[in-house]
Amino acid sequence: MNPLEKAQFIYHSNTLSHITLSLQQTVDVLEGKINPLEEEELLSPTGDTFETSVITSHLNALNYILRFPIHKKIDEAVIQEIHKRLMEGLILSNGEYRQCPPELSIPQIPQLPFPKIP
Repeated sequence: MNPLEKAQFIYHSNTLSHITLSLQQTVDVLEGKINPLEEEELLSPTGDTFETSVITSHLNALNYILRFPIHKKIDEAVIQEIHKRLMEGLILSNGEYRQCPPELSIPQIPQLPFPKIP
């Protein structure tokens, strides 16, 4: 996987999590044009602020997956290691099981009145 493919993968994966950093911002962090140690947060084109670690931790997890031996069994410990790398610097419990259920924001669907069928 070349550097641009990695950037695209990370960008699209982050987009699934509603992280609105641009592809160019992702590329700039990965190429070192934006130093995560100097700029810990980035302003997205939508005006939201995100930590640069959403990009660097993603790269760490992706590189781990790409180096993973194809013949080796993917078990619970491997999944936890991927999560640990992916969420490094973002949450305190990276690589661990949650002690409480995740908060979900499920949109409420309005109830429409059903017509009576004669």
